[in-house]
Amino acid sequence: MAGRLEARKRVEINGSQYDILPHPATEALTLVRRLGTFIEFDTDNPMKAIQSLCLNSLKDDPKLELPLQLLRHTQVNGATLDKAVFDDHYAANYAELIDVIKEVVDTNNFLDVMASIGSLTG
Repeated sequence: MAGRLEARKRVEINGSQYDILPHPATEALTLVRRLGTFIEFDTDNPMKAIQSLCLNSLKDDPKLELPLQLLRHTQVNGATLDKAVFDDHYAANYAELIDVIKEVVDTNNFLDVMASIGSLTG
């Protein structure tokens, strides 16, 4: 049985090394529910979902809790992405932030889950 550590993803984005660990199942399912309120979902254009997540979280999540929750099991250059690291690393580096959110969403298969739920409900 493959676990979270086996599903870990390591990527380089804009010269930064990322280690992305999938969220635990209960946390991930809670995030999927929350993501549904922020994402304009389009199965043909996954990047549109990520863009809508970023834009809507700026508008509807003024404390930016959702991006911090998405990144809580991610490290950049060996540092866990807590609020202090987040603020420092992504200052004037917003394109990289969008790219890493896309990788976290992909690693956790959030869009696949949302598509499956949508096909069951609609």
